[in-house]
Amino acid sequence: AAGTVRTGVLVDAAAAKAAAEAKEKARIAAEEKAKADAEAKEIQKKMNNAESQAKKNKYLVDPKPVAQLALDKTQFTPDGDGVDDTVLLRPSVTGIDEVASWTILISDNRGNPFRVFKGEGELPSEIMWDGRSDVGESAYSLTRYLVRLLVEPSDKERERTGANYLTDSEYVRTGVLVQNVAEEEWKIIVNTIYFDPDKATFRTLSKAQIDSNNETVKSVAEQLLAHPNVLVIVEGYANNVSNTHREDVEELIPLSQERAEAIKNMLVALGVPADSITAIGKGGTNPIAAWEDRPNWWKNRRVEFVIKKQ
Repeated sequence: AAGTVRTGVLVDAAAAKAAAEAKEKARIAAEEKAKADAEAKEIQKKMNNAESQAKKNKYLVDPKPVAQLALDKTQFTPDGDGVDDTVLLRPSVTGIDEVASWTILISDNRGNPFRVFKGEGELPSEIMWDGRSDVGESAYSLTRYLVRLLVEPSDKERERTGANYLTDSEYVRTGVLVQNVAEEEWKIIVNTIYFDPDKATFRTLSKAQIDSNNETVKSVAEQLLAHPNVLVIVEGYANNVSNTHREDVEELIPLSQERAEAIKNMLVALGVPADSITAIGKGGTNPIAAWEDRPNWWKNRRVEFVIKKQ
């Protein structure tokens, strides 16, 4: 009996230590993310001001200096399968002999800073982006990211050319990202499906939003149809604004269930066998963004497609 008690005490102590370590790890991660977000916001503010000033450049030379941002592809799928996992960013500038600094800012589809590359002096010939954010967050499926380039000439070159800032931008879109989460189990996370507020319908959406929904679900359906003999669980998620169990049970789980079923019906209409799909409403469980991280609440409103071998 004494041995049993002793063992129980050791297990409890180990569990408490593990919980404390996990909590501390989460705290450090949250602090690092907050710091990275703040720095990226400052860079974004500078980028916005610089773009505005670039339009007012009074060029003193002809031809005028030009910054250009080229991408080796306009769509990539950074899901680790070895195919199109990266995109090459190729910044360049002409008409400027000396560069003081350069910045490349990648923003998500909500305009939030996602990844920053920066340096001083000569621009790199190319930069590889693997779809990760500054804090290691993965890009989302079927999402358009804005890539902006800012070039600051040296003081000497500013005086000679009249160019205070030079800018350029391009868009890159992710395809369907299939994550391997377990043996013979995969997941697709999509947060670019739009619904009417607090409903599972699409009646008040704009044509652009409806077209985007159709394109998104069609892309997922094509991925599923290319891999027959699988079972698909469509999981609907919502954001728990009040951070209460009551909101989850009374509002979010029923709403997310209806939305999951709506997406299931769209997949069936596109040819995915109905008996291979299950719809489940998850409500506000498993949030991607913490309740304290209000600017990123939109990430919690998503649809996940869990794919398993039959």
